[in-house]
Amino acid sequence: MGGARVCSVDMALYPKVKHVCVAAEHYKGLQLRKTFSAMDAWMKAFEESVETEDTYYPDEFIVEGWGPKVGLPVKL
Repeated sequence: MGGARVCSVDMALYPKVKHVCVAAEHYKGLQLRKTFSAMDAWMKAFEESVETEDTYYPDEFIVEGWGPKVGLPVKL
């Protein structure tokens, strides 16, 4: 979002967007990354950057964390 390189804006925004995408798909069946191609391209670029490889965590962690908050059963 902040240009060709990962910047503080990307670092702040990416985790929030990832949580929305993962939770929306898991709990509501919404595939936001397929719907919004520019957002998907930005997320892929962020995920593939060297600066962020040490911060990766699997989607299952997000689903597990959001389960109690959305009041729906976890479907792992």
